[in-house]
Amino acid sequence: MIITRLSSPDPENSSSAEGVFRIIGTDGHPDYAPTVGDNIAVALGGTDKGRLTKIFSDLAEGGNIKGPLAKQPWGAVVGWLTDKFGINWTVSIEQA
Repeated sequence: MIITRLSSPDPENSSSAEGVFRIIGTDGHPDYAPTVGDNIAVALGGTDKGRLTKIFSDLAEGGNIKGPLAKQPWGAVVGWLTDKFGINWTVSIEQA
């Protein structure tokens, strides 16, 4: 996947060859105390449910799912995990 910056002044927006989605750096989750080396997460969000579900599953291979993809009160489906390299990810599938 090739990710390039959009012309938007919003640094949280990125674009791939297949469409538009957001990649956001976050500073952790209150239920998981930070430790040196894993105190940030990459948040990936968009409306393409099939693609984002596959990305979540692919990232989970050899990693640790901390919260499975689940519908949230605000309507999005959100899950978080640590991949096999120790990188924390949050995946958010928003309603189209």
